[in-house]
Amino acid sequence: MLCYAFYMDIKLGLTLLQAGATVNFVFPDVQDEVFSTPLNVAASLNNADMISLILQYRGNLDANGTSSPLHIAAKKGAVTSVHTLISKGAKVDAIDKFGETPLFVAVRKANDAVVSELLNYNADPNFKNNLNRTPLHYAETSAATRLLIESKAGLNIKDEFSRAPLHLACFHGKGDVVRALIAGQCDVHLTGDTNRSALHFAGNSEVVDLLISAGLDVNALDEEGRTPLKVAAQGGKYEAILGLLKHNSNPSGVSHNFLESLKKNRQIPRSLNQSFNLKVSKSLTSLCTASRKGDVNVMKLLISKVFDINQLCGNCSPIHFAAQSGKVKAVELLLSHRAFVDWRDTSYWTPLHHAIGYNSTEIVGVLLGHGADPNA
Repeated sequence: MLCYAFYMDIKLGLTLLQAGATVNFVFPDVQDEVFSTPLNVAASLNNADMISLILQYRGNLDANGTSSPLHIAAKKGAVTSVHTLISKGAKVDAIDKFGETPLFVAVRKANDAVVSELLNYNADPNFKNNLNRTPLHYAETSAATRLLIESKAGLNIKDEFSRAPLHLACFHGKGDVVRALIAGQCDVHLTGDTNRSALHFAGNSEVVDLLISAGLDVNALDEEGRTPLKVAAQGGKYEAILGLLKHNSNPSGVSHNFLESLKKNRQIPRSLNQSFNLKVSKSLTSLCTASRKGDVNVMKLLISKVFDINQLCGNCSPIHFAAQSGKVKAVELLLSHRAFVDWRDTSYWTPLHHAIGYNSTEIVGVLLGHGADPNA
């Protein structure tokens, strides 16, 4: 009641306080944490007078088990609230249930003005959350990136997955952030998990261009012997694939599925088509036919002769045809030979889509048992 009253009008809130309403009563079941305490409401509204009034009645500046009023202000981009709360004694590095300070929230929400205000109050730019990440790992804008760097944020701090801010920015295709990190002299050659370079993480062609210009090797290998192009193909990152091919990345060893799909959808310019020549072998055609029939004995004879079991034959790969067959053993055979359980055909359907379309409950169960994504 008190939260709603303050949300509607400060006078209504004051009336309830004067009538004895509990200023620090926490409403744990509300969907929006803004309405969990009156001070959170005031912080979200960017209302300095309301904040001061509630504090006169001894409102709690600390976190209430989820987020502190300062976290709420950071989330809402409420600069006035940030200034007022800190000047009234709020801890600039208060921690929420995720082990994050208000600076994390402001950075993630791209509230650059709040980022600047918090840093002016000496918020720790190198504070680490539960994943060993700093605010710089979550930078959404070049402005926030520069502000953090100017405040001595560690450019090359790795999280618990051995990924630095550059790796995450590349993965999410944040070109402006990548550009700011490089300008700030981060180590562009720093590798992440499985010895992957930043180029292995690239999410689009803009990031690829920036990293190549910074001197990264387009054909660098990770611990598993994969090039950035192969990783991009396995992840379905079409823009990154095009960018890498433009820079003469070697397509050998890359699954033919994605490259063939790109060609079919005319997403690869003619000038790049000559970089590779994809042909469907007779063995693959025969394997697809056998998979469609669910003929396990014939499939066993053909699998060893196929270069890439995940290559498309027409619109689908063997695992898609097997999912249509209704023959569980055919699906299990292909999965045992590293057919990808969530592989997509030219219609962007996975084997699970095909199994459902052919009303094969058993195969649906097998695919789910092998980790198929029910939300794909």
